[in-house]
Amino acid sequence: MRDGVAEGTPSATPERAMKIVGTVIATLLVLLAIAVAIMFTGAYNVAATDAHTGLVRWALATTRVNAVRTRAEDIQVPGDLASPERIAAGAKAYDEKCVACHGAPGIKAFEFAEHMMPKPPEMGHVAEFWAPASIYWILDNGFKMTGMPAWGPFEEAEELWDITAFVEAYPDVDAARYKELTAGPDGHGGEGMDRGGEDAGGGQDPE
Repeated sequence: MRDGVAEGTPSATPERAMKIVGTVIATLLVLLAIAVAIMFTGAYNVAATDAHTGLVRWALATTRVNAVRTRAEDIQVPGDLASPERIAAGAKAYDEKCVACHGAPGIKAFEFAEHMMPKPPEMGHVAEFWAPASIYWILDNGFKMTGMPAWGPFEEAEELWDITAFVEAYPDVDAARYKELTAGPDGHGGEGMDRGGEDAGGGQDPE
């Protein structure tokens, strides 16, 4: 043994290092060729009727979660987020803007939401998974390659915080409470009726 290395043990040489680098580059080129082939042959089905593969779903979800959390780090959450006034205002705004895709306590999402890919998540799941700052960022900016719009360009920040407050409170709101929160001057509201006056159908599981 010499210098702690047994005799006959192969040492790192420029040739060995170059072989490793060459193998890595060749592997990356093969993966790139496969990706290009998939893109240009149309092999990957982009139809909303066909679910993503597990790998694609993981890649999109991981990218989305990390992107949101990074961009929401510096957002200051209002101190009155849990106030009854914000929650009530947020329930009305949610009833107007969000029920069609996400449903509400005692109300199914509209039927078309069943056929979106990815399916809009149930709000109880959202409230448990995302921090308030992240929920606000999502409302403000939306998501690419989903049906989630960016509300920020045409809604006031205060209203988006109101909706955030309601989403945070969502797990504790039952159907009766939701109907109470969204009731209009005539005492009606939150009844799961679409703009044409028919019962909203469909529903979805969280993504």
